[in-house]
Formats: sequence, C-alpha cells, structure tokens
Amino acid sequence: MSGEKKITEVVPVRDIIFQQLTKKYGFEPKEAFTISESVRKGKGIKKWEQELKEKCPSWYIDILKDITYLFPKAKEIPSVGLVKPS
Repeated sequence: MSGEKKITEVVPVRDIIFQQLTKKYGFEPKEAFTISESVRKGKGIKKWEQELKEKCPSWYIDILKDITYLFPKAKEIPSVGLVKPS
C-alpha cells in the first residue's frame, strides 16, 4: 500500500507541477514555473535536484525525472475529447 498515491498527487500536466511546487512544497512561483517548464520539455531537474530533495518526497522527484514531455493544461483539455472509449 505504501506505493499507492492519491489522484491529487499525480502529475498529468505542467500546471499541476507548478501548483504542487508552490502550494504543497513551498517553492517561489518564479522558480516553480522554471522547474515545471524544464520538466514539461523533458530537460530534467538536475539544476534543482538538491532543493527538491530537501522539500519533496523521493517518489515525487522520481516522477519528475521520468517525464519526457507534458502538455500545458490548455492543450490537454481539448485532447480529452479526441479519445474514444474502447
């Protein structure tokens, strides 16, 4: 059970990373935006890794490291309508 996460802890779009970093983990908005953009574009978190380790759980950092691309929220919403249920 320890590996399970709430849906609110999942990172589906860049905007969620920004919100979590500012509201949940105490990052300043400018830095949170820069980190979320770097993650979104697949450029990684190396530059901020130490600060992330101090403020965020290891599972969250692992997720950020694994992301290769994320849509901004504005682009994700219309895409949902394109998915047809099986």
